[in-house]
Amino acid sequence: MRDPEPAVSGAVGEVIRVRGLTFAYPKASTPAVRGMDFSVGRGEIFGFLGPSGAGKSTTQRILIGLLRGHGGEVAV
Repeated sequence: MRDPEPAVSGAVGEVIRVRGLTFAYPKASTPAVRGMDFSVGRGEIFGFLGPSGAGKSTTQRILIGLLRGHGGEVAV
C-alpha cells in the first residue's frame, strides 16, 4: 500500500505566470490592465481584489482565453 500524498505546505512551481500584461479595449482612453506581473504557485490560494474598473475581470478573461490581443507574457 502506498503512503498518502503529503499535504501541500507551500507553493511548488508556478502554475500561472504573468509578466508585463497590458490590455486596452478598443476606443478606451486608458488601458484596462497596464504592466501587471504576478505568479501563482501550485497549491497556493489566490484571489483578485480591487476597486471597480481595476482590471480584475479583464485579467481573468485573458487568463482563460476569452480576450486576445494583449501585450506581455501569460502562461497557464
